[in-house]
Amino acid sequence: MDFQFDETQTEITALAARVLGKEREPAGTWRALADAGLLALALPTGLGVAEVALVLAELGRVACICWTAARRATARSRSWSPAPSGRATCRTGPP
Repeated sequence: MDFQFDETQTEITALAARVLGKEREPAGTWRALADAGLLALALPTGLGVAEVALVLAELGRVACICWTAARRATARSRSWSPAPSGRATCRTGPP
């Protein structure tokens, strides 16, 4: 059994990476994905589950990078402290 991506799957992955690398706003990202035809892959006339999974994997890569960058940017302005209930709370401002 061959688990290598075929040419179409490789192109879909590259296209998703290009589209997601250009857009920064959520509305623009969804519009760009739709314009590229990547959102139509899940339709019955589309390619299939494997191709949709490739687009979702690229979305995950971008989301992970964005989340990590946002977390680092806010880490300096927030401090975490335990609440009386034992749960962590977040307060904004200097420690």
